[in-house]
Amino acid sequence: MLYYINNISTNDFLLKNYKNLILIKEDINKGANYDISSYYFKIDKNFKNEMKKKNSILDWRFPLTLEDICFFNKNGLCWLWSTSHEEVYEICFQEGEEKEYEYLKSIGIKFVEEEFTPTPKEYLYYLEDYLKD
Repeated sequence: MLYYINNISTNDFLLKNYKNLILIKEDINKGANYDISSYYFKIDKNFKNEMKKKNSILDWRFPLTLEDICFFNKNGLCWLWSTSHEEVYEICFQEGEEKEYEYLKSIGIKFVEEEFTPTPKEYLYYLEDYLKD
C-alpha cells in the first residue's frame, strides 16, 4: 500500500515537470518490497521555480515527493547530493572553487569541515556512471 501512495504523491510532481524529464532509470531490487526509480531532469526557469517551493534540500522526502535529490554540473559531475531521511547532504568542491565555498558559507550554509578541502577525484560521482546498465 505504501508503494501505491508514493506513486500517487509523486505523480503530481512528475506531471508538472514532464517536459524536463530526460530519463527514468529503474532499479528493481529482487527480494525487496519496493523498486527504486531514478528520474533525471533538465533544469530550466520553470523547474527552478518548482524547486524553490521547498524550504530545504531536505524537503525532498517520501512519500509526498521524489527523494534524495542531487545535481550534476555541465561536465556530468555530481556537485550536490542528499539523503533526505538521514537529513544530510554533501556538496563537492574541487581545486579552484574556493570562491563558491566561501559564498555558500557567507549565506549561512554550515560545513562540517572548518576549511576548504577539495574532494578527492576518486570520491566524485559522474552522471555517466549512473547511466550505465
